[in-house]
Amino acid sequence: MNTDNNNIYLAVDYGASKALMMIAEKKYDGKLHIIGMEEEKMSDIIVPAHTFKAQRQRCVNRCDNVESFKLCYKGYSCQSLRSFPGKLFQVKKNIDGSFITESTLHDLDVQCISEIEANNSEYTPLAVKAVKYYVDDEETLQQPVGRICSSLRADYICVFGKRTFFTREELSENDIRLSVSPLVMAEQLLSDRDRNGCMLIDFGAKLTTMVVCFQGKIQHVATIPLGGRNITLDIANILGIPEDDAEHNKITLGNANSDVVGSENKTININGKEVEFSLEGLSQIIAARENEILDYIWRELRQLNCFDKLSEGVFITGGASQMRGLDELIAKRQVKVKHINLEQFLDTTSGISYKNPKYAHIIAQLLQATNNCAVFKPEEIPVVEPIAVPTPQEVSQNENNQGFAPELNSTIENAKTKTPPKGRGFFGGIKNSLGNLFNDQEDNE
Repeated sequence: MNTDNNNIYLAVDYGASKALMMIAEKKYDGKLHIIGMEEEKMSDIIVPAHTFKAQRQRCVNRCDNVESFKLCYKGYSCQSLRSFPGKLFQVKKNIDGSFITESTLHDLDVQCISEIEANNSEYTPLAVKAVKYYVDDEETLQQPVGRICSSLRADYICVFGKRTFFTREELSENDIRLSVSPLVMAEQLLSDRDRNGCMLIDFGAKLTTMVVCFQGKIQHVATIPLGGRNITLDIANILGIPEDDAEHNKITLGNANSDVVGSENKTININGKEVEFSLEGLSQIIAARENEILDYIWRELRQLNCFDKLSEGVFITGGASQMRGLDELIAKRQVKVKHINLEQFLDTTSGISYKNPKYAHIIAQLLQATNNCAVFKPEEIPVVEPIAVPTPQEVSQNENNQGFAPELNSTIENAKTKTPPKGRGFFGGIKNSLGNLFNDQEDNE
């Protein structure tokens, strides 16, 4: 596809079941135009280098004017991601009466990660988020950029990952902008008002991730190693049917809210064998596993003691969030439930398939991108044939009637031999005019 924007963004998201790579342009209104996507199934967070390179090359092939990609925004989401409820890390920096800048805050973030890493051998600190600043010991929830102070202190939450999944060398790749996908989703898909008090739940195939926000800040992140595939396996085991058939019936007949499902029975044919089950029984299988996932999430909320702070409710996304009746099941826990609408972030020319909530992670990665990722092919400059300029000798030759067209030569010869009319001058002109006048009168008689 040919592109007319100077900025093309490349993002990849490594989840528990697949690796997605997507390329997009960002329009002037901030919305994304999706150019294309590559998807790879995976069983581990570690993606072989040749897989990553092959995906990237296929993305290059989708753009007529892109030669290669020099940068990639990469997000992680795996079962080891979590912060610790109520655990804050404090870092202090002397400013010595200077202005606080964005660079100052970045240095404070780096200092925090370094100090945490030095004192932790089991987990790798992947990201830190300041929840509170102290400017000369004065508490503020807002970023203090532009203020003058002697010292700056901050309280951080830290998102960790198992060291078996992450190494510091991988996190510092020059051509990678690494981020933790749940954090990016909360920052890009939620509004400032939403972050004043809400919870974002991402229902995936193998994992469910929660992000809690209040006071405008991300306060907690946790992953539960259960997802939509566990529901599929439950159905397959209880009904004694293959996993593919269990997935199909979960999608087409399943409902997480058993209160609205009747006692109707269904019969399906599996390899020539008829299997009968009730829709109510299918719904109960689904609801049991969904409630187990929600119980884990509510346990995290109790540790945070923040039920009264979720004024904006619960936002849900992810591929498994499309389970019918899931929003109604969550609402039974006395919270407002809303679906994240990805359509608001995409232009009208992007395919409808990209609005699927299973792409929420990678859409968020592209929304946060600010640096062009593409190396463009050099523009082909059309060759212009030079215009022949006659030399002085050629000009002189043309003046001697050489080189002109025959008709033009004839006209020049006639002009040279023509005798000027007699009686030129003022009186001659009067004489000729009077003569012509008498001639005209004679002609009219």
